[in-house]
Amino acid sequence: MRRLIFLAALVSASAYAQDFSETCLPQVDAADAVSFGIDARGTTHIARLYRFTGELEYVQIDRTGGRAFLQIAPFISQIADDEVRDTSLALEGNRPWVCYYDAPRDRLQVARLSGNQWVAETVDTGPGKGRWCSLIIDGTTPVVAFGGDDGALRVGRRLGSNRWSVETVDAPPGLGVGRDVDLANIPGLGLVAAHRTETDRLRVTWQVGDIWRSANPLTPDT
Repeated sequence: MRRLIFLAALVSASAYAQDFSETCLPQVDAADAVSFGIDARGTTHIARLYRFTGELEYVQIDRTGGRAFLQIAPFISQIADDEVRDTSLALEGNRPWVCYYDAPRDRLQVARLSGNQWVAETVDTGPGKGRWCSLIIDGTTPVVAFGGDDGALRVGRRLGSNRWSVETVDAPPGLGVGRDVDLANIPGLGLVAAHRTETDRLRVTWQVGDIWRSANPLTPDT
């Protein structure tokens, strides 16, 4: 039985702060593939999956505890067949974006909240594309790093409405990479992705100009 317990310290521009522990989703199996962010107003944004129905849901919790629920996608996970275990939520100001793997259709989706509905765009398609994904907002541009069943790490950048450029940034021969990826934009360095290989080793991929480089920073015994 899974219930989502949320722990956070909220800090706003007006120096408002509150520590709390909140059972925000008491339903059974309501805490798969969880990701969240907190905006400057102190509003918490959560994406999470109902395991049995495969529905991806968005929950918004304001500073007073008020909650709003909205469906992101109706059926993206197939229990005991191709279960989704990863989402990534990023904030563009106060607006949330979410990346997720749509298992029944074998595609990576990125969705944004527009008014009171979620609008999804397809970044890439193919076996397991987006099974692991990490989304950031680079300035005003959504950028997503993702891995798939072919063992390559790719990065997609939004060019416009429903338009994405995708490039393969790491695909070493004979070694699957791109698992459990985490993407960041580090000041002075640029885009950096930490991910796991199929042999459970840490791998780091980073961008230098137009070139992507990768390395395994830890020895097998570390």
